[in-house]
Amino acid sequence: MVWKLKEAWKKFLDDINADHAAAVGRQSGNQTSGTGSRSTSSMLLTDPGLQSMAAIRLMHFARDSGVPKGGEVVSRLIRYVYGMEVHWQAEVAEGTVIEHGPGLVISKSARIGPNCILSQHVTLGDMRDPKTGESGAPTLENDVYVGPGSILLGPITIGAHARIMAGCVVSESVPPHATVTPQSSRLQSRRK
Repeated sequence: MVWKLKEAWKKFLDDINADHAAAVGRQSGNQTSGTGSRSTSSMLLTDPGLQSMAAIRLMHFARDSGVPKGGEVVSRLIRYVYGMEVHWQAEVAEGTVIEHGPGLVISKSARIGPNCILSQHVTLGDMRDPKTGESGAPTLENDVYVGPGSILLGPITIGAHARIMAGCVVSESVPPHATVTPQSSRLQSRRK
């Protein structure tokens, strides 16, 4: 039991440090952020995205250390504190960045690879594939960007370095390095 606890604690700390590095790297590209040199503890106090990731890491720590009900409790707290619905069994790799957390939904069987960026109101949801009958949730490979309001459903894979732009609904796998955009809105005249 002690070995399991030590291993879970090491993973918790390693993942938090990787999440911090990814957040700093993401923000240093933003000229107005001024957060490029902020410490982990400083950002944990002020950055809601890193706070959200720390809560997810705490949820995984409880699960991995042999206290599954602890993971469930933290999952419920995340819902009320951050307005996010993250299942305690979802896999979220190190270096994940949550830009804005409210409305984020990550289902039980979702898998998020390293260095992915998730925006607000993103759903990674379970669905049954009508062609194959297989049920599941999306798998995001490494360095995937998912824009605000996007919904990814079913046992699909979003390839490495893919970009899902704001407002997309995706239910088919996306190849690596692809960009998915929503259909253009059409303006139609209305008669009075």
